[in-house]
Amino acid sequence: MKIQKTIRPALILGTILVGIIALLVAGPFGSRAQTKGGAANRPSEIDVRGQFGVPKGTQLRAPNGVQLKYIGALQSKIGQPLQVEYNGLTATPRHLFSYGTYLSAPSADAPEAIARNFVSQWREIFRFSDDDVKNLRLKSRATIPDMGTTILLFEQTKNGLPVYKGEVLVNVNRNGQVMSVGGDNFPQMNASDLFTISPEQAITAAATSLGITGFTPQAAGTKKVLTTYGDLPRQYVDAQRY
Repeated sequence: MKIQKTIRPALILGTILVGIIALLVAGPFGSRAQTKGGAANRPSEIDVRGQFGVPKGTQLRAPNGVQLKYIGALQSKIGQPLQVEYNGLTATPRHLFSYGTYLSAPSADAPEAIARNFVSQWREIFRFSDDDVKNLRLKSRATIPDMGTTILLFEQTKNGLPVYKGEVLVNVNRNGQVMSVGGDNFPQMNASDLFTISPEQAITAAATSLGITGFTPQAAGTKKVLTTYGDLPRQYVDAQRY
């Protein structure tokens, strides 16, 4: 089995933007509780941005045997070599495609169903649990008319809250075939609310990190924040304003 690694940019949208993941699984300025004790008691932060974004490749972590087994099975099924670019922190594919063919057979199902079925069928490649797959929320859907390609962006959620920059991007062509799958996602994450900070604390910490001292955020009511994009029905959440 020959699995090639590539840094070829994503077919339609390019690589997914990435950011900090100290498991910031919270809505806009959201908080469930307030923990006393200040910065000294805060948990350590894992910053996945790196110098040029999320680390790529397998230098820090390699895919496990189960992942490689399923990548080999998918490669055998499509009959062409797969190109795999890995997330350097999780060793999950941040870009998966083939130069010679598509990743699935034609289908008359809706693009969202095709994408979900593919991710579910090959979940072991991403080390996704059943809950990981079930908790993927369709965040954006758009179609390129001249190509007939539907671009679907799924957002990871945990305990009903979004995982910051945890995303799966799937491109489906007009014949209902998966063209490529990508995104920086974080499988089988554990989350708890043992440590939370208030919105005011979060804003103050952000200001301090920018060298702004003596700043006191002032509440200014709420604002509806859009949570769906593309041609999806508009959905909003109420977020606090400061």
